[in-house]
Amino acid sequence: YRAEALSRVAGALARAGELEAAAGAAGWALAAAEAVRSEWYRAQALSGVAGALAEAGEVEALGRALAAAEAIGDEESRATAMSGVAQALAVVGEVAALWRALAVAEVIGDESLRSWVLSEVAGALAQVGDVEALRKALAAVSGIENEGSSVQALSRVAGALAETGQHQPALDVYRKAFRAAQLTARVLVFEVLKDAVPTLAAIDQGQTLWRVYQAVMEMESWWGN
Repeated sequence: YRAEALSRVAGALARAGELEAAAGAAGWALAAAEAVRSEWYRAQALSGVAGALAEAGEVEALGRALAAAEAIGDEESRATAMSGVAQALAVVGEVAALWRALAVAEVIGDESLRSWVLSEVAGALAQVGDVEALRKALAAVSGIENEGSSVQALSRVAGALAETGQHQPALDVYRKAFRAAQLTARVLVFEVLKDAVPTLAAIDQGQTLWRVYQAVMEMESWWGN
């Protein structure tokens, strides 16, 4: 609770333009987060503190938060911390540190957790426009064998590629996600469609979106039978 309270104070000070005071409060918040014994609660604290550090412009301290997240033993807790830290790193444009976050995400053993944190890191990479790292994230996601986890992660990475202007690669990934979704679960098809709509609508005056819609409706008829 101490870390969370200090993080909120730091964020408020930063938004008020009191950057020096914000940096001090964020530093105290980071120290409080690092001292939390429970890895789960430490991860939650680090995730929140990272956002405050980014608002205060404390890039060096964000590196410390990244190291603390990397050091967490429990995979779920580590994934949670890494998600928050990655978003904060994107805010301050720390590309090299995001590569470190991507490397941590790639080696998480549990496929469901790995797919989720890779999606989160991909979103952060899109914010800084790092297409090369996004391709690396895509390769990692493509290696996930659990189809349910893979579909959602592919869809998120496709969206990240589209955000950086990589529309054709994004379409290729969406196609892969659609194919996997069709073989996995009906609800996943609609989740991918929901994610893909902005990209599909932005190309060829919506013709591709219309064809996809028709294919989904045909599939609906098949499922109904």
